[in-house]
Amino acid sequence: MSPATAERLKATVKWFSLAQELIPTDGLVLAAVSGGADSMALLSLLHALSTELKFRVAVGHFDHQMRESGVEEQELVVSYARGLSLPVYSGTADVRAQVSSSDDTLEEGARRARYQFLTALADKIRATRIATGHTKSDQAETVLMRVLSGTGMRGLAGIPTRRGRIVRPLLCLSRNETLSYCESLGIPYVTDPTNRDTGILRNRVRLELLPLIENSYHPGVVANLLRLTQNSQDLIQSIRGKTDPLIEHNLRSVSTNEWLLNIAGIGSLDDTAIVVLLGDVIADRLGCDMDLGRVHYEQVIRLIRDSRGSGKMLSLPGLTIKKEYENLILTRGPASASIMEPANDKTLTFPGESRAGSVVVRTEIMDRSTFEVDSIKASDQTAYFALDRITLPLVLRGPRQGDRMRPFGMSGRKKLSDLFIDKKIAGRDRARSLVIADAEDIVWLVGVTTAEKTRVGPYTNKVVKITLARG
Repeated sequence: MSPATAERLKATVKWFSLAQELIPTDGLVLAAVSGGADSMALLSLLHALSTELKFRVAVGHFDHQMRESGVEEQELVVSYARGLSLPVYSGTADVRAQVSSSDDTLEEGARRARYQFLTALADKIRATRIATGHTKSDQAETVLMRVLSGTGMRGLAGIPTRRGRIVRPLLCLSRNETLSYCESLGIPYVTDPTNRDTGILRNRVRLELLPLIENSYHPGVVANLLRLTQNSQDLIQSIRGKTDPLIEHNLRSVSTNEWLLNIAGIGSLDDTAIVVLLGDVIADRLGCDMDLGRVHYEQVIRLIRDSRGSGKMLSLPGLTIKKEYENLILTRGPASASIMEPANDKTLTFPGESRAGSVVVRTEIMDRSTFEVDSIKASDQTAYFALDRITLPLVLRGPRQGDRMRPFGMSGRKKLSDLFIDKKIAGRDRARSLVIADAEDIVWLVGVTTAEKTRVGPYTNKVVKITLARG
């Protein structure tokens, strides 16, 4: 390859990045560099374009501890990056040990560990983009693998040019072009010996299946696979005209790893549009859809359309999804046990102030003559009780399996779980619920209802006021 051809490839990557809006001006791009030809070409091209397009580059290298050449590869990446006066960061993990206690294949575990390192590093150095060296050769192989395993439209769309802050500037080049680029400019690279291991599905597709199809069935198979990918991407983009506004209106973050998606206005979409919406939410907001396939999305669609599905949960790769009435609760990571606060029963000072973890409870005794009965109403933080109907001590605790109480204004007892359902209180909120009980019964399911037995009546002389705050 001549220097002129290398310049042409540089221009191709430049205009592809601009057209796809991959790299913002003044941003910091973290280049994921393994030491192979693709990633070394990526590093060289990003460095060459950084001044012209006004962005900065940092380098991240991850050692999976899966081959003896790992130290050599790290030294090559570090040396080349420093030669370009670029900051370089290294990470490592024993991937074989990690996958031995999981259901991941070695390839899946390596990819997961690598992206975890890159994401954490990007957060630390405040990188606006993470760039990987995937080429259109990788794209064709990926789509063919998905066709073989059974996939939907989202799978046919292949490796996205951009997913969240992860970008792929080399999807406009083939593997042969990145290899020639390195050799023409004298850029060092290493060849991963596992790339010849046909025990790995991707290698069998690359080394055996694609050449067989090209030579014996259709010489244009790679171009056709790429065309199929582009058509699927175009269709998905047109569907986003309907789904993007729904995401903005119905999705909100509850915590760092939890999102709430209101599905009241989503169920009317067809299945294809729901897959696009869910895929964008899970990929761009949660950053964890790399291992989801058609069967997983079908499970979520069934859950959305199930009119009796409230309380049901799906455990999917990298996340859990639970339906709570008209909401999906999407939690990144495996399901975990809810932690109630306080963890132990707390006997309340009466009257006075008590603290249990971050919860503060204040009890007061007040003269009934200072109240109009009709004005005594409970709120989420405050409730009133007839002193002569309370059997001390008062205890603050979390709900227990099988708890019952007689709610205010009712003649019979009900399970707390039924009260939660009646009030449409979501599971994540139930886990944080508190009760105050006396020696005989629950007198207050905080924020939901007080007990009928402690109702303040016209003959009550003393009133107990209880105020609870989480602080």
